[in-house]
Order: sequence, then C-alpha cells, then structure tokens
Amino acid sequence: MSAQGGVLHFDGRPADRCWVGTLSRALSEYGPDGEQTYFDGPLGMAYRPFHTTPESRNERQPVITSQGRALTWDGRLDNRNELANELALDPSICTDAEIVAAAFERWETDSFTKLLGDWALVIWEPSNKTLVMARDIFAIRHLYYQLTSDRIIWSTDLRPMVLQPGVTWKLDEDFVAGFLVSIPEADRTPYVGLRAVPPATFVEVRDGRARARSYWHLEPREAIRYSTDAAYEEHFRHLFRNSVQSRLRSDAPVLSDLSGGMDSSSIVCMVDDIIARGETPCPRLNTITIYDEMEPTGDERIYARYVEAKRGRTGHHIHASEFADLSPVEPGVFVPRPGYFQSSVNLGRLYSDLMQRQGDRVLLRGVGGDEFLGGIPNPSPQLADLLITGQWREFAHRTVQWSVVKKRPFMNLLLKSLWQLFPRSLREAARLPDGLSEWVQPSMLRRCRLTSYCLWRNHSGRRLLLPTKVVNRHSHEHLSRQFAQTIEVGGYKESRYPFLDRRLVEFLAAIPDEQLQRPGQRRSLMRRALAGIVPVEVLSRKNKAGVSRGPTLQLRTLVDSLCGAKLSDRHLNFERLRRAALEIGHGDLKMLISVLKGLDLLIFCARWQDGQSHAPGTTFDWTASVQPIQKERR
Repeated sequence: MSAQGGVLHFDGRPADRCWVGTLSRALSEYGPDGEQTYFDGPLGMAYRPFHTTPESRNERQPVITSQGRALTWDGRLDNRNELANELALDPSICTDAEIVAAAFERWETDSFTKLLGDWALVIWEPSNKTLVMARDIFAIRHLYYQLTSDRIIWSTDLRPMVLQPGVTWKLDEDFVAGFLVSIPEADRTPYVGLRAVPPATFVEVRDGRARARSYWHLEPREAIRYSTDAAYEEHFRHLFRNSVQSRLRSDAPVLSDLSGGMDSSSIVCMVDDIIARGETPCPRLNTITIYDEMEPTGDERIYARYVEAKRGRTGHHIHASEFADLSPVEPGVFVPRPGYFQSSVNLGRLYSDLMQRQGDRVLLRGVGGDEFLGGIPNPSPQLADLLITGQWREFAHRTVQWSVVKKRPFMNLLLKSLWQLFPRSLREAARLPDGLSEWVQPSMLRRCRLTSYCLWRNHSGRRLLLPTKVVNRHSHEHLSRQFAQTIEVGGYKESRYPFLDRRLVEFLAAIPDEQLQRPGQRRSLMRRALAGIVPVEVLSRKNKAGVSRGPTLQLRTLVDSLCGAKLSDRHLNFERLRRAALEIGHGDLKMLISVLKGLDLLIFCARWQDGQSHAPGTTFDWTASVQPIQKERR
C-alpha cells in the first residue's frame, strides 16, 4: 500500500516543512517509489507511492481540484470505469485519485458510499478550512490521527506518530481491556489521544473539533430470494469472479497464499481461469504454502498439491520453523501495539523478501471466507430465525436434521437457538475468555466485562435484525477491528482480500442462511458454485487446519525468559499467569490465546518502561483518560 501523512495548524501558522519531510521519510517503507509533498499555509501533506497498477504510475498527489481542494489517496478503486463514465471522464487516462477527487467535487461526502475497494483518503477544503479523513468499510488501509488544541497530524503508519521526541503517552486502558477480551475497537490505539479513522466512516475536522459520521452499514435493504439453488450459485460465481478480477489489476506478477484450505484454493483456481481467458493484465500468479508437519492438522500440503497439479505449477513451500519464534520482538524493532512476537516480524520479512525477489507487489489472501460463507457450522442463528418468524414446523424439521448431523440432543439445539434471541452484547459479556478472571486484576476485570458488552452493542440504530443478520454485522465489525489492529510488517506488499469485496459481502448478507450452511455441508453455496473450478478433493474436505503444539512448546520457554524481568502488575498478576501458562496442554487453543495475550501485554509495557521501544524523550504514563469524539449515524 502507499502512504500518506500531514499536519494542519488551527492558528494559521505555516506548516513546518522540515517536520513534514521527516514524516515522509518515516513512511518510506510503505511508499518506496518516490516522495510528493504539498504546502498551503497551515497545511502540509506528504504522499509516498507504492505502484501496483499502470494508472498509479501516472499519479501526482495530492490532486488539486478546480475548487482548490487537495486530496491524497491510498487505495484501489474497483469500480473506476463505472464512476468515470458517470462523471464523464475517460478511465483510460484518469488515475484512481483523479476519479475520486472528481466524485468528491460532485457529491462531497456522499461520494464515499460510491467508492468500492480498499482505500483511505484525506481531503483539505480551504474554502471552509475543513479537513476530511475517510476509510473503507473494512479498515484495510490505515489512517491514524492526533488532534490537539492547536493542530492535527495524520499518518498511514502509527510508528512515526508515537515516536515523537519529548512526548508523554498515556496508556488507554479501554484498549487494554479490548485487547484482553477480544480485539479493541477499530478506532482505538494503545495511546490516549492517538486515534484511527473508524471503518466505513469519515471524520470532519473543523475549528479544532472532530466529528465522525458513518456512511455505510451491513444491513441489506432487500432480501435476495431465488427459486432455485442454481440461481444463487450463478450469482455467487459471478460476484466472486469479479471480486478476484478487480484485485488482479496489477502490472506486475501477483503472489497468493495457498494453504490448501477452501478459501485460498478458490482464489488461486479462479485467478488461473481469469488469466487463461485473457481477462486481466496480470502476467503471472505465484503461490506460497506454509506448512508444519509437526502439528496434528498443520500440514495441508496434500490439498495444496491438488491445486498445484490442476494448474501445472508448483509454488513455494515454506516450513513454519523458518519464521516461528515465540519470543519478544528483537531490540531495535519498534512495534507500537501489543499483538506481535518475533514470529510476526520474521513472517513479514519472509513475505517481503520473497516478493521483492520475484517482482511481486500484490498479495492475495483468503481472509473473510470463514466469516461470511459458513466456514464454522453454527445452526443456532439459522434456527433462531425460524423461531422469530413463526415457522414452527420448519424449525422442528431442521432442528432434527442438525441434531443428527452434530450428534446433539434436540433440546440442546433448542436452548442454543433461544440463547440467540438475547442481545449479543449480553451473551459476550457473560462469557469472558478462558482463564481471564484468574490472572487479571479485579479493577481491570470489571473494565473487561464492560468492554466485552460495549464491543458487541448494537451500533446500527433501533432496527431489529434477524439473528443471522446480526451475525453478519458482527462478522463485519470483528474483521474491521482485526484489520485496524494489524500492522503490515516488512513493507513492500499490498494485501488484497477477494472475499471482502463489498458487493459480494452484501449479497451473502442478503440471501437465506440455509444457502451457506446445511446439515452435514458447511460452505454449501461455495462448494456447489465452484464445482469444476476447484479440485473436488479440496471442496469435499471435512476438516480445517489448526496450530497449537508448536506455540504450546515455545510458551514455556517464553515464560521462563520473563521470570525476574521488571513487569508491571497494574493489570495482570504475572505469577498466576505463569502458572496457567505452564499448565496449558496441547490442543487447548482458547486458553493458549488468552495466555499469550496476557504475556504480550506485559512485554509491551515492560519495553516502554525500559526504554527499549521508543524515541529518546518519549515516555509512557500509566494514567489513562479518554476523550471521545462526537459520533453521528448517517
């Protein structure tokens, strides 16, 4: 992805060119293909391109419109031809940024609903001295900002903002609680005063105040109902093909994960079909398979090889031992948030090095398939829909089918279906992650329970939704938080996610849940629609890969290395956490994740206290206070 950043002084002082230049250089890892800056009195903007399409090589940012607005854009516009035609522009000569700028000239903030793809943008309107920042629906492209009484600064990367010399940061304890119970909200960072633009939201900054407004929600206006399964299959196949094709817009070879699972295999097979038909400028698709034969279900090369045999080409096979290292991040490497061990840094470097050697710039990934296509069979929301709509006979019939398949009593499924009728915020708050209550300090545990409730509260107004639609909405929220809290380590790659295409996600949210999962057939629609495209051995597989043995073995070494270290007990009791870590057995994945999060948080805070992870003069204060910005629904 490319990178953008800048500063705006509210008192009219000219922007510091030296400061903007320093910020630009700090973003060079994400934008190695040049440097473009722009100054207009109190405003200074920097843009660092990372070219992945032919059109991007002709971009000059910021784009200055006829009304004097300045726009920087980090993104990929999937519906560029449709938008260009609507705006009477020639898509063959216009860049994505120019089309987006023209759309904003015509529709202003209403234009954001029309932008399909992964993107983040910043627009300066000198006429009313307003800065607008906006982000795509899944927060795939990052955009952070710090608002103070006299200025606002923003950046694609969190690191240069945190590493400002002479700044004292306060730890956001709501972030800590969100990190321990699930994933923090998408606009949170570990630092009070440093926020991220939320997904599907734009933030307007005027007169030193910020106001956030949502422009999209995953709530289909109309249900999609067809008379035959074949019609659903055809519609899905069309949308999935278009999604993959739009993410192949690249003038360099593309790399794709090929784990052997259904998601990555479907992407690779669809890419091959598109390339064979000459429907993309992408010259070649390379694949990478990561395996670990030491894990009971971690070696999926047998399924990856079915795909490789179909395409007549073998990809890169990487053993997990080449990057697996469950130890704190090495000194000198700054990671601005918890959630990263040395294995994360090693894996990011592995991908970056491989892609530079091959000339790849785009990485295709299968994230989103499990969440929106019924990857994890759970009939309870589907059955609860039937209860709410009064379809008693169909409920009884389908419950019996699921009871036989899942080998559970009828009454058990009935109770789980009734449980779905309670607000998810209450259901999640009632079950904190395994072991959390044992090693979290009482004051933080109370905050964790409140945070667990708040993370899943209804953000979408008073409209009542069926349980299956609530699941879809929360899948979107969960993925958005996951992307928002992820750092692209290593640079030199642009990750793209075909299963997160907005048109595809909206379609999957609008069709009946029984199309996605049926008794004895998870991912029913996907299996049916991609028959003949994906090898039958992959489509018919029953199990999923899992990883637990390796991390469990390394966990004890990690715990031993922390004994005697200077660790804060403000949030967690290390001795109890240590005992829990030593008691974890193989396959106890839920407990493993909880313990790793606790240890990671302790390591993160300890590195700040020891001065290992920040710039000279930058400190970390445990006192926390939160200044929420005004939020409006739209």
